[in-house]
Amino acid sequence: INLTGEYKQGNIKASGTLSNDTWIILEEESAPLKEKIDDAAKTCRAEKDPDKQKVLTGNYFRLVQDLSNFKREFAISHNNTILAPMLVSGGTQDLDYKGMKELLAKFDTNVPENFYLNRIIERTDIMSRCDYGVVAPDFTLKDPYGKKITLSSLRGQVVLVDFWASWCKPCRAENKNIVELYNKYHSKGFTVMSVSIDEDKDKWVAAVEHDNLPWKNQVSSLVGWECPVAKQFGMVHGMTGVPYSVLLDKEGKVCGYNLRGDELKNKLIEIFGE
Repeated sequence: INLTGEYKQGNIKASGTLSNDTWIILEEESAPLKEKIDDAAKTCRAEKDPDKQKVLTGNYFRLVQDLSNFKREFAISHNNTILAPMLVSGGTQDLDYKGMKELLAKFDTNVPENFYLNRIIERTDIMSRCDYGVVAPDFTLKDPYGKKITLSSLRGQVVLVDFWASWCKPCRAENKNIVELYNKYHSKGFTVMSVSIDEDKDKWVAAVEHDNLPWKNQVSSLVGWECPVAKQFGMVHGMTGVPYSVLLDKEGKVCGYNLRGDELKNKLIEIFGE
């Protein structure tokens, strides 16, 4: 392995192995897109008009998604390097078991064991136990008052197991949508089990109250990303984020992954009708 550059200037490059050489190619090819993302972020921060900022924010996230798509395609075309699993191990929250298996199958079988590959293998194994039509793993957690609530006690209802956190802005925004759907379909048999991955109880409780969450099934282990229930359902820090959800039918079987906004609305229409 050859190292070149000046340490103090932060421009050291490593070469001499397949993965190092591939990394240099990745940096060169992704540089223009990263520059666009940085410019979009600066423009968004500088804009004071809320309506214009909303448009600029949308553009920023589209560019971020473009970079994610680029990395995934790059990983597939360079699937014989340890770089490949590193590039795609994040952002897998929308993948079900089938999707995880397909992702795993894209790697060259000669890629040596490494942290990122093992993480993908682990999540694929977990998702095999949370596949469509499979009864979701049962669990029991405490609400803010210390009362234990068990997932299976909600059997007979369609349940959205919703992983969120008080500090997560997308979660708080999605809460508004979930409340609206809960109020519309609760009488027909829809409920929510909110699993907070907060560590601070006061902030968790304050967020529940501020967002006016009407369902009583508010639970947490208060250990953050180490939440054992989150891990049971396929959440792996660095691979998936919050909000993250699993929709269960009246028998407790998985019938939807990470449905948000109109996707969740349309799924409930499919189940309950208008």
